[in-house]
Amino acid sequence: MAVIATRGVLASGQKALVELDSKTVELAEDMYEGTLFGLNAQGKAVKASTVAGSVVKAIGIIKEGGVREWGEGFVTDPNRVAKAGTYVTINPYHRLAVEEGKFAIADVADQKPLYQGDAGAIVDVAPVGTGKLEKVVGYVIGQSTVFIDLTRDFGTILA
Repeated sequence: MAVIATRGVLASGQKALVELDSKTVELAEDMYEGTLFGLNAQGKAVKASTVAGSVVKAIGIIKEGGVREWGEGFVTDPNRVAKAGTYVTINPYHRLAVEEGKFAIADVADQKPLYQGDAGAIVDVAPVGTGKLEKVVGYVIGQSTVFIDLTRDFGTILA
């Protein structure tokens, strides 16, 4: 288990260390549900990128936007932002709803692959271009549902 130092002051004025699960990471920027993220040089979560020269491989996906308030029912809301400075769990798997009828029956039958796109996006067309990252991040499981599995493919830098 990794110990991550956080800002906290005890009554005696000593700084507190808070132990967090090693699968928990601080967001370096705001992100919404369904955003793929990797880690920057400081170990903070940033949007995954396939851009040549600044590739950031996806290691997790934002499963829920913001923190729910006390008494608020659990409803997935893709418009609720997870703010920079908050902590999220590194989730390599997620079942994600997409727009109704986004995929054809043939896509479901073939388990059409999904790829890491730019700025944390999930795309259904493989990236092209020298130096870009090609990484399968999931597949289609329903006409309006995809399954993200970031453990299936480590990705390849295109030549």
